[in-house]
This record gives sequence, structure tokens and C-alpha cells, in this order.
Amino acid sequence: MQLAEIMGAALGLVGTVLLATRGRWAGWGFAIYLASNAAWLLFAYDLAHWGLFVQQIGFTITSLIGIWTWIVRPALRRRENGAEWLAARNKRAAVLVDHELWKDGRALDQRSGEAPRDVKVVSRECLRSIYLQGEEQGRALEREGKGTPC
Repeated sequence: MQLAEIMGAALGLVGTVLLATRGRWAGWGFAIYLASNAAWLLFAYDLAHWGLFVQQIGFTITSLIGIWTWIVRPALRRRENGAEWLAARNKRAAVLVDHELWKDGRALDQRSGEAPRDVKVVSRECLRSIYLQGEEQGRALEREGKGTPC
């Protein structure tokens, strides 16, 4: 038996087991299949088994489709969802900042008869800058192992 034949059979079985479990790693069965397809293509080419060679080309295509469906596309969706989550979080933060500015403005308006205090009204851009600086400092602390993620 040739090494390509042994590898093709072994990898095909491992890929099938991964898919049969339908677990967290099931999609990686298609990546294992791709390696099995490559081994079978080498084996079929070396021994001029053209029927097997053509079949493995077809299986290679289905393995690539499986990799796209089970691994690549979900990873892209997670990335898109992460960007949407970040945009929503930033929008909520902006609404909170606007509300706090509104409350501060009301408080200043209600104190018009009182003696002036050392009160400074800040712009939304200033608060956003402070917020972003805090996020950067928090990330730096997490990288250094000094901060704990929320």
C-alpha cells in the first residue's frame, strides 16, 4: 500500500467522524476531507486510476464548498456581528453622553438665581475624547495584565 492511499483513507475517516458528531468542530471535517482528497488525487494520478481521479476532483469541490459553508462564512458573520455590536454600543454611549449633557444643562438653568460656582460645561466631543482615552487606557492595562475585562 502506498502512503498516499493510507493517508487518504485515514483522513477520510477522521473527517467523517468529525462530521458525524455534529459537534463544535464538525465543520473542520471538510478541511480534513480536503487533505484526504489531495492524497487520493496523488494516489489516483500515480497509478493512472482516472475514474478515481475525476471522482476526487468532484469531492475536492464539495470539500471546498463545505469549508466555505461551515468555517469561512460563519467567521465572516461573527466579524460582521462584532462590528454591528460595536456600532450599537457606541450609539448607546453617545445617547448616554447626550442625556448627561442635557441633565447638566438643566441643573445649570435651575441654579440661575444662585451664586456662580466653578462649573464648566463640556462639549460632546470633549466627553467622547475622554471616553476613547479611557478605552485605550483600559486596553493597555488588559494587555499588561493589570486590568480585568468586564
